[in-house]
Amino acid sequence: MGNNVWGDAPPSVITNAPVNPSDKEQFRVYTEANLKGVVCKRNDALTIYGIAINECNKGLSFEQGIYGKTYGAIGDVNTSVYKTSVNYQGIADTDKVPQGADKGHVFAANRKPANPENFFNVKNSPYDAKGDGVTDDAQAIQSALDAASSAGGGTVFLPPGIYKVSTHLSVPSGVELRGSLDYRFAHNVMLAKIEKCTL
Repeated sequence: MGNNVWGDAPPSVITNAPVNPSDKEQFRVYTEANLKGVVCKRNDALTIYGIAINECNKGLSFEQGIYGKTYGAIGDVNTSVYKTSVNYQGIADTDKVPQGADKGHVFAANRKPANPENFFNVKNSPYDAKGDGVTDDAQAIQSALDAASSAGGGTVFLPPGIYKVSTHLSVPSGVELRGSLDYRFAHNVMLAKIEKCTL
């Protein structure tokens, strides 16, 4: 992350990006005096790894939020890290561990559907899942999963709701089963339970 994100953007996207060297220098001076690259307030199980943030006053800023503070780990961070004593107690900074200074890690690629253009909503026809917590939606969800597989892969989406599944679900290769977690359910997430699922 840096000012080149703005400076190199097409004019159709950012109409007032600095163009000439004088404007770019003025912009750099301003961001180095005022900009916070990433601000973390309330985050649970946060992991930040392998980032560089340039031309800013505070690259990674951990600050007290209204509802709490950040817990997690950071590593291979090439920027300034600003922290308050109140809000930084829950962060493990692996860059500060001498034994790990010359170590690195390559994360596995994110899993994604074989064909991201194919999208199947289980509440739409012909699947017609109810998501009411009463109706058994196993067959509706499995039908959408099978349809995605037959189409060469895709995403099967479960809109917010409570889905009763009384049997196994089989998620085929190349198919992503994706749900939605809205705020109403965020604090009740432990009430959700999948008893049988075959991947």
